Amino acid sequence: MTNYNDLLSEHCEVKFSFYYCVFSFLSSAILLLVYILCEGVSVFGRILYSPEFLVAASTFELCKVGLAKLVSGHTSSLCLPRVPSQEYKTVRGPFLRRIWIRGSRLIQTLTPVLHLVKGILILSAFWLLHTYLTVCFGAPVFSHWLETGSFTALLLVLTAYPILLTKGPSYENLSC
Repeated sequence: MTNYNDLLSEHCEVKFSFYYCVFSFLSSAILLLVYILCEGVSVFGRILYSPEFLVAASTFELCKVGLAKLVSGHTSSLCLPRVPSQEYKTVRGPFLRRIWIRGSRLIQTLTPVLHLVKGILILSAFWLLHTYLTVCFGAPVFSHWLETGSFTALLLVLTAYPILLTKGPSYENLSC
């Protein structure tokens, strides 16, 4: 028998998936159309690995995920996770106990920063994996390394970045 909360969360995930797909279709078409109209069809291949396009694509992905979460009711998941804070009274006792409690309080306040660093490490690991796979499929490494790296960054923005924005950097969120 399914629980009401499980059914509600599944409904929210279906709503999020629908809105994300709709926003993906519209924003990708608009982004490519704007860049093709600005630069011309003859330079379309160079647009895909330009830094401006990569920044615009990652901004569009961030806006798509944020808007889809906002519309589907996942607004609480837009914030970085925080550990519930305890009362910060002065600590009395031995020196090591004071150091231990102050250190644990510092770690509690730095939890969002640690999740951000974890996300950046995950993105860099996936970028290395995408670069390896792209080179295995025949992309040049030494002669056109900037284009290869930029193309794999585009692959990263379109594959791993939305998953990281949607599910977060923790493994528990990815399991069913």
